[in-house]
Amino acid sequence: MIDLPDPPRRSISRQRGIHFPLGFVLLAFGLCVPTHGQSPTPQHAIWEFRDELRLTEDQIMNLKRAALELQTRVRDLSASMPEEEARLSRMIRGRAALEAIRLQLERIARTQVEIRMADVMSARKIDEVLSDRQREHWEALQEDSRSSHR
Repeated sequence: MIDLPDPPRRSISRQRGIHFPLGFVLLAFGLCVPTHGQSPTPQHAIWEFRDELRLTEDQIMNLKRAALELQTRVRDLSASMPEEEARLSRMIRGRAALEAIRLQLERIARTQVEIRMADVMSARKIDEVLSDRQREHWEALQEDSRSSHR
């Protein structure tokens, strides 16, 4: 059996005023992605609800593996964001050509799309691991959590 570490219990919710609804998967895994000066919100990983969801050891192992893959992918993609944002700010302040600014914005947007796609792909992996009944129960648990944090 693979012994994977539990990821940190923080989530991403906003990046530079742009809402990143990475909620389903990142919250499911209780992952941490550094955000620009924001306070982390504690979250619970899906496998912490093993009894409520009646998860098997195999399911937990697969969920942890998917979490580790997502965490690595998002961390790698996010690593360049502060520098890319700083470069954009310098370009704007320096009154760079509009086309150059557009290209920089597109570079940032592509990274954001890749982060979102990593989230969607991980959500699909969760769907493959959970039964229909477990998935419904997990969605209800998440909705309860969202309701209590509003």
